[in-house]
Amino acid sequence: MKVLDTCVVSCSEKPDTDGLFYVELKDTVIFPEGGGQPSDTGHINGVGVKYARRDGLRAIHYVDEPIPVGARVRVEVDFAQRLDNMQQHSGQHLLSAILSRGWGLETVSWSLGDAISYVELQTSKESTLPQAMLDAVEDKCNDIVLEALPINIHMAEQGSEAQPSTVPADYVGGVIRHVEIGVAETAIDKNA
Repeated sequence: MKVLDTCVVSCSEKPDTDGLFYVELKDTVIFPEGGGQPSDTGHINGVGVKYARRDGLRAIHYVDEPIPVGARVRVEVDFAQRLDNMQQHSGQHLLSAILSRGWGLETVSWSLGDAISYVELQTSKESTLPQAMLDAVEDKCNDIVLEALPINIHMAEQGSEAQPSTVPADYVGGVIRHVEIGVAETAIDKNA
């Protein structure tokens, strides 16, 4: 979903030190920063959304101008940026799954950025991975991409049997989305 009609729940009375107002909507298509993925950007009735963050289960939009509480608004995500984030995030899941399954290397953390993205691995004392291994990992990832496996999203409530074993550090409750690359027992990756 790229566009949504909704209403404004709250808006800060004064701008912050960067000149931005904080707007909460009844619902949104702007994904707030979380789980390692950066915030979407976009527009609310043509007003630029520079950033969105989570506040508990709420999404707070940082915008250029105040928007009246109760106003009906159209929210539009910058889909080119969203697509880039989605592709990089899916690629990270695939890379981490291949490194874990094939080489026993677990992902400690990762970051997706505009200019630099990285995956930090838990390795032995060697700080540089052998080129032959890097080539093999790249080949395996490319082979899986060419298989065009389905990517499925499953929802689970906190505490349910369907909840994944790990969730992002910034998770504060509510529905958990977990992504599965492949199908059920043969899935390459299943992660929140």
